[in-house]
Amino acid sequence: MGVGAQSFDLSRNGKSVISGTSPKDIVDFCPCGVNNFNAFVGQIPFEPFGTLDSTGLEGFSAGLTTGNCKPQPTLDGRSPGSGGSNPGDPSTPTPTPTPDPVPIPNPTNCNDGTNRKDVSGNLSDLCEFACKRNYCPSDACICTSTGTPLQPVWNSPDGCPLPGLGYEYKGLCSYACSNGWCPPGACTRNSCPAK
Repeated sequence: MGVGAQSFDLSRNGKSVISGTSPKDIVDFCPCGVNNFNAFVGQIPFEPFGTLDSTGLEGFSAGLTTGNCKPQPTLDGRSPGSGGSNPGDPSTPTPTPTPDPVPIPNPTNCNDGTNRKDVSGNLSDLCEFACKRNYCPSDACICTSTGTPLQPVWNSPDGCPLPGLGYEYKGLCSYACSNGWCPPGACTRNSCPAK
């Protein structure tokens, strides 16, 4: 097995019985800087498969953030060679970057946001979660939209940042964990200092 398209051919008595090519190439780089050791499983003959929709991608992005690299489907359900893309592949055209969000000065009723560009991109999901609920601390987040925010639920134990993370995580982890979402890559409910 090497880099590139993965093909096989099953032969009996010198005649091909079945052959195929995987729609997922083996690459020698880490898309978005993340190692992915998940196996791709398909079938021969090829049959189209479903793709991860926006709801699935949104859920996936809650658990994986590496800077400004957002999760996106790497398989499009089409047969090999039918024009699919492999995001993160240097030969795949780079999409046009979106402009930086414009902060809303002194927001009230913030209902969406993201991390400030001068802080860790790992904060983007925490900022999005909190800002949608009108908690958008300016030391870490930028409010990008106002309107009717989601209501906080306050139904879970408090949380704190994982050891080694900056001060900007403190309020966001406390808020997110108290509202039922304590992302394991940033926050914990264990070993938090007493208040």
